[in-house]
Amino acid sequence: MSSTPKVASSTLAATLQQKIEARTARVGIIGLGYVGLPLTLLFAEEKFVITGFDIDQKKVETLNANGSYIHRIPPTDIATARKRGFSATSDFKQIGGMDAVIICVPTPLNENREPDLSYITSTAEALAPHLRP
Repeated sequence: MSSTPKVASSTLAATLQQKIEARTARVGIIGLGYVGLPLTLLFAEEKFVITGFDIDQKKVETLNANGSYIHRIPPTDIATARKRGFSATSDFKQIGGMDAVIICVPTPLNENREPDLSYITSTAEALAPHLRP
């Protein structure tokens, strides 16, 4: 009985590896700020279909209109990524269609210089109902 989960797990891993190598893996990036958006553009350059997730509807609308809200990222970079299949959404139900998810949310330091993990925790709680093996 203990080998069954290992077999299923290794099959899932092998399938994911094949999708990554073929650039057919659907990648979701949560948090489209100063870390998430540049990472999104890098994955798009590597020919992955990327879905960016953000709770800020204005960011989502700006990106889907080929705009940029980060000074060092020109709108032409967003337009190029969109032509390659990038889209942005605030609909976390779409997480279920992703093969891999990368979380890029802030972890600001508190007054004791310890990271505030509340953004990660709330993101994980929002994702949980939509995850699959």
